[in-house]
Amino acid sequence: MPSGSPDTHADTADRATDSDPNTFWYTQTYNTPDFGGLLPQGLGLVLRAGSSVKLAQLTVTSTSGFVAHIGAGDSPGGPFSTDSSPKTVTGTTTFPLQGKTAQYYVVWITQLPAQRYAEISEVTATS
Repeated sequence: MPSGSPDTHADTADRATDSDPNTFWYTQTYNTPDFGGLLPQGLGLVLRAGSSVKLAQLTVTSTSGFVAHIGAGDSPGGPFSTDSSPKTVTGTTTFPLQGKTAQYYVVWITQLPAQRYAEISEVTATS
């Protein structure tokens, strides 16, 4: 997963972990579900674990319907190693993780829904 361009909605990132399902982080709106051809490998929401941990799963809550997988790394800017299989996130979706130990995890979005943007209202972790 490469580094991407700066997130213009970075100021909403903390809403994905604030325990309030009525708030959310969201991506920009793109011309097509494949990011208008601007981000060929996708984009992500980086989450800090606080210290290096081996998580068993991440649960992502969203109404968007995007495709994503989870990555793990030791720096907020990556690199990130893939730590889950891809899934379509609709409602509450749990990603079983493959056991990497990391301080940072990323919800890496590879396909947007028909509305051409994604929202994440909550992310929770289980170790």
